[in-house]
Amino acid sequence: MAPDGPGWLWVGKPLRPPFRDGSTVLAAAFARSLPAEVDLAYLGDPGAPLRPGDTVVAAPPMGYAPTMCDKLRALSVLLDRAHRRRSVHFFFTPNPVTSRVVAALRRLHRDRRFVQSVMSSDGIERRAPLLRGLDRVVVLSDHTKRRLEATGVLPADRIVRIHPAVAIPAEAPPTPERPAVLFAGDLDETAGARIEALVHALAGTAPVIVAARPKGPSDAAVRGRLSARLEAERRAGWFELMAEVPDMEALFRRAGLVVHLADHVARKVDLPLVLLEALARGRGVVTTDAGPLPEIFAGAAAPIGRAAPGAQVVEAVAEAVTSGRWAAWAAPARAHAAARFDARRLGSQLAAVYAALAP
Repeated sequence: MAPDGPGWLWVGKPLRPPFRDGSTVLAAAFARSLPAEVDLAYLGDPGAPLRPGDTVVAAPPMGYAPTMCDKLRALSVLLDRAHRRRSVHFFFTPNPVTSRVVAALRRLHRDRRFVQSVMSSDGIERRAPLLRGLDRVVVLSDHTKRRLEATGVLPADRIVRIHPAVAIPAEAPPTPERPAVLFAGDLDETAGARIEALVHALAGTAPVIVAARPKGPSDAAVRGRLSARLEAERRAGWFELMAEVPDMEALFRRAGLVVHLADHVARKVDLPLVLLEALARGRGVVTTDAGPLPEIFAGAAAPIGRAAPGAQVVEAVAEAVTSGRWAAWAAPARAHAAARFDARRLGSQLAAVYAALAP
């Protein structure tokens, strides 16, 4: 198909490895699972398309926070005449500039369609007016869908929920001899206090591993406090505090349980991918019951973990470990991930969105 042929242009972070943040991991999963008949163009590495035949616009890797140059590059691709007949799917946080560009392009190209994936629902009510000009908005949880519908900005039929999903490995890693509890999320004051309490509750029973990408002064303060207060437990092998890790698989192999201790998902994917990846590897999960997190457990044929009120989450994790309950969650967790969160199903769901918008 010619570069200016019909199809879809994805505008967001370049889809090229290494995939480190949830938004690009999820976007790449969508792309890889799309039916071959969906013509697709996106920013990335032309030498490494995600599917054979994709149109890949050369773009260097992007950091976690896009720079002005990154934003201008994405805008230039959006306005490039080579893609003027393609409909557009945005994969980033709604913003006023994009909203104005969509309005202008609609006047110029009335047959183009515009879709936006809300990769993080943080502040969705405030940003809702920026989504008014879109044909569809794809959200990642029923919780966010309800929040967006409640604003009254968009008709309900323009809001589509597609749960996040992950690759399901062919085999689950074996259960470790001394299972650890893994927390792989952002550090804030609340999560830090709960990590400290959990380490004290499990010392002598199970190690607690924290893998958290540093994110500014708040993270540094919590990290420093944990390092100082849990030094004895660290030396004894009951606590590990890491930054970003290159090999999450190694941590999954050590874990018997993966937990989410915060009272929010903040700027993460609504159902954090690390929790879905844990289920896919036969690891039960325990989370707070904040926001969309209980949707992880919906429809499970047997218990795979639990969502507890924030004030009770440390006790819920400790009980699951000390009682041995975590072991019974392993096989159902993997089955649930395969049934509900298999990334191979993402493409057909998104293709249905595109088909509904076809002229």
